[in-house]
Amino acid sequence: LIEKISYKEGLKDGKFTGYYENGEVKYKKRYTADQPDGKWEYYTAAGKKNAVQIYVEGKRNEEWYRIDKKGDTYYQYWDQDSLVSEYADLHYPNGQLIEKISYKEGLKDGKFTGYYPSGKVEYVKRYEEDKPMGKWKFVREDGTTKKIEIYETGKKNDEWITYEKNGDVYYQFWDMDSLVSEYADLHYPNGQLIEKISYKDGRKNGKFTGYYENGQTKHIRTYKDDKLDGKFADYTESGQILRKQGYMNGLLDGPSKEWYLNGEVKVKTAYKEGKLDGGFMSYDSLGRKVTKGEYEMGLKAGDWLTWYPSGKKKERSSYFSGKANGPYTLWDEIGRIIKEGEYSDDLKHGVWITFDPDLDRQESYEYYDMGIAKLKYFYKYYDNGNVMEEPAFTEYYRDGEWRQLFDNERLQYLTTYSLGKKYGLYEEWTIKKDLVQRGYYENDLLSALWTYVRNDSVIKYEVYDADSIIDGFIYEYYDNDKKKADAVFLENGKRDQKWYTYFEEGQDSTISVYDAGEKTGTWYVYYDSTFEAVTETNYENNLKHGDHREWYIDERKKVEGYYEEGKKHLLWAFWDERGYQRFEEWRMGVLYDTFEYEYYENGQLKEEPSYKNRMKHGKWFRYFPDGEISGVREFSKGLRVGEWVDYYRKDEIAFKGLYNNDKKDGPWIWYYMNRGALGEQGNVMSEVDFRNGELISEKCYTREDGEIINCQEIFGENDYRFADQKN
Repeated sequence: LIEKISYKEGLKDGKFTGYYENGEVKYKKRYTADQPDGKWEYYTAAGKKNAVQIYVEGKRNEEWYRIDKKGDTYYQYWDQDSLVSEYADLHYPNGQLIEKISYKEGLKDGKFTGYYPSGKVEYVKRYEEDKPMGKWKFVREDGTTKKIEIYETGKKNDEWITYEKNGDVYYQFWDMDSLVSEYADLHYPNGQLIEKISYKDGRKNGKFTGYYENGQTKHIRTYKDDKLDGKFADYTESGQILRKQGYMNGLLDGPSKEWYLNGEVKVKTAYKEGKLDGGFMSYDSLGRKVTKGEYEMGLKAGDWLTWYPSGKKKERSSYFSGKANGPYTLWDEIGRIIKEGEYSDDLKHGVWITFDPDLDRQESYEYYDMGIAKLKYFYKYYDNGNVMEEPAFTEYYRDGEWRQLFDNERLQYLTTYSLGKKYGLYEEWTIKKDLVQRGYYENDLLSALWTYVRNDSVIKYEVYDADSIIDGFIYEYYDNDKKKADAVFLENGKRDQKWYTYFEEGQDSTISVYDAGEKTGTWYVYYDSTFEAVTETNYENNLKHGDHREWYIDERKKVEGYYEEGKKHLLWAFWDERGYQRFEEWRMGVLYDTFEYEYYENGQLKEEPSYKNRMKHGKWFRYFPDGEISGVREFSKGLRVGEWVDYYRKDEIAFKGLYNNDKKDGPWIWYYMNRGALGEQGNVMSEVDFRNGELISEKCYTREDGEIINCQEIFGENDYRFADQKN
């Protein structure tokens, strides 16, 4: 029989058994309602079970396995027709089991042991629910440990160790699958340990000692919780110390010292919280000082000095907060200054000067503004060593007197500057110390007085304002070598003292007087024939002020007058060539009145004035042709005062009234002319009353019977009598 079967209602249902030709059972299967169900088993022809399958309601489920001819067992784990995992028990060709495994419900669970072909254990592993767990150990065939791994809930954890055959040991420290650190115990080829280490929980803790191949200590490091903490030292292969320091919490802290290979100290300093803090001193390999300074929390501070090998100072710098701040000086090996300047915020700032000490002279002047060179000036010298120019600076501006010199050190040019601009005195000289010119600048422009000299004599003056010539004077001479004029200037370009022009033989032609640029004093103009004065004019504060006089060539008066602050003022008198006189009365430049002597045909004077102190003063009389008085006027210091009277004929009044302080005051009376006998007074024409120049009342009368009438009927609106009624 090949197979024993079982059907129900046409469907596979029940046990099915297959047979080999020799009658041995080949397999056992089970169906329910035409679906595989339960455990299925398979056998070899020799009757040995070599496979198992499990079905539930027609679906593959749970652990399946099969054994091949070599004895290897292959497993599959199913869950409702879904393959969960596959694994196997394999063997070496000699039949030795390669790995003993442990599964639960298709998942690795339990101890797994691996074997060498010799049957010796190669490793031991452990799983829980398919996750690596616990300590895994790997062993060489000679029984020595090869590797140790530790897992927790499937994750790498704790210290893993790998042991090499040469004695090197490698470490990894894991924290739940996260690599924390790696380290090793290594050895030289001769077996000497390279470094003795100390770890705790994957972190460096304790003393680490490094070694040279000859066994001498190479370095010492001390750690706490993976940070340097404690002694830190380095040594040479011969045992000479090179460095000694201390750490705290991973940072350098405390005294620090370094040595050269010959044992001489190289550096002495100190640290605080990982930063240089305190004194710093370095030396060369012969023990001589090189650098001395100070640190404050990692930053240079205070004065720093360096030395030449001879022990002489080389440099001095000042620091603040780690940056060069303050004066800097560089000396040569015999103590002479080569360079000096200042730093600000680690940048050159301000004036820097270099010297050539061998030639005992300054080489350059430089000015920096926060590291930016604003000026670089290099001194120039003649072949004999004398300087060509002596500059003067304020910051990067030319400032003060600049002197350019001949090679014999005599002054050639002097230029004065103020903050980069020519400002002040300028001079030019010959090599024989003779002045060529002198002048002044203001804001780089020619200004004030410029004097030009030849052969010790001034030949010309020029006065400038902002590069424009505004005044000047050139010395000129007649053919007989006599000067035509003389001038005096102040250094500011203002005319000063007496100025002269001359006639050919040297007599004065004009005299002018100045005081600091202003006209002042008495000025004269002279005739070229008699050399007597033509005019005499007085000035004050640059204005005509005071008496003014003019003469005819025969010295007779021509004009006499007075100026007040540049304006004609008060009485001016004029004489014509016949000697006739006229007057002008001025009030601060305004012509107020004039007077000229007039005469009747018989020679009788028409009016006789009265003046005092260049003003009308006293009584003025008017005359009829026969010499009788026709009117009287009175003045006091130029003002109308007293009684004023006019006459028609002798003793017959035309009007009369009073002035008080140049204003009509009191009653003023006008009369009709009496056509009758000489000397008899006519009837009153009008009576007007004034008070301090203001018309108070007026009455007018008829000629015949004295009846009051309207004044306009007599005088009209513009009659002269009332033209000044309010004065």
